[in-house]
Amino acid sequence: MATTFAFSGDQYIGELVSRKLQDAGFVLAAGLASADYIFTYCLSQTQLEDAYLGTGGAVESAKEGCCMVDLSPSTCTLAKEIYAVARVNELQAIDAPLVLVDPCAHDAFGDAENVMMLVGGEDGAVADAMPLLSVLAHDVRHLGLAGSGQLAKAVCTAQQASALIALVESHAIAKAQGESAGAALTAATAAGFLAPQALSIYQAMEEGHFHGTYSCRVVLAELTAVINGAEEIELVLTQVEACQHLVELFVVVGGGDLPAPALALAYAADDEGASYGLDWTRADGIYGGEGDHGHDHDHHHHDHDEYDYDEYGYDYGYDDDEDGYAGGFGGFSSN
Repeated sequence: MATTFAFSGDQYIGELVSRKLQDAGFVLAAGLASADYIFTYCLSQTQLEDAYLGTGGAVESAKEGCCMVDLSPSTCTLAKEIYAVARVNELQAIDAPLVLVDPCAHDAFGDAENVMMLVGGEDGAVADAMPLLSVLAHDVRHLGLAGSGQLAKAVCTAQQASALIALVESHAIAKAQGESAGAALTAATAAGFLAPQALSIYQAMEEGHFHGTYSCRVVLAELTAVINGAEEIELVLTQVEACQHLVELFVVVGGGDLPAPALALAYAADDEGASYGLDWTRADGIYGGEGDHGHDHDHHHHDHDEYDYDEYGYDYGYDDDEDGYAGGFGGFSSN
């Protein structure tokens, strides 16, 4: 009998997973209740919890013996909780977050050669699921029990995010002086300071090639998952939080659907940003600006309780402290 699967969560990833698995000979089930495997991918902790633990969610709906595979950026704690609940209900659960090799790839998630999967779960469950997992990612690494995949994902996210922001700022430094950082980055890559993918990211920034599918909205979700996990163990990650705040602001002003290299527009002139749909005045009410925004990005504070993030289409479950945080980033613009 053919192996069946179902999907719950993000529509884009769901369509991609369904297409690839069906092309490989697996059968799309009529619903969660009849699937041998349930795949999930969500961009917020709340959505993910509902997908598994809510009314009509995967745990409640799945048939006995079903294996649930989460591809989302999440936390070790939630991965372990889902696993524990699954086992009590005679189900299996695997955390298998996706890591991209080249975030600039046009079909970043759809090209299995560009996807690595970091897996946590029982040996037998992972071995049984491997034929499906290997369809979605060319490099599937079983790292340990439940939560191991999310821990590894957090480490990768921290590294990739800091590298991305460093490239954004390198581009800004060179552009402000009418130069290119390409030669310096090529030398750094040759010396082993940078991964080869850094050059393709920088090239996308220089050429304004902002057409990939790894969006800033996904970057924000991944960073927020890392911060959520750090908060659970009372750890403050200053660099990751700084990256998260920059990406958050970029999403607020309209850059959520732009690919990650488009973060370079944070330092661009207003008219250049506007050509990509950015509107910096959208940040004024959040970060305390008054009147003309002017791209001065003075350091104001805000309180999350005073602003409804859903207006801009995202709320990733990250709660700052009571005093908020510095919302402006000095010198974003070359103006």
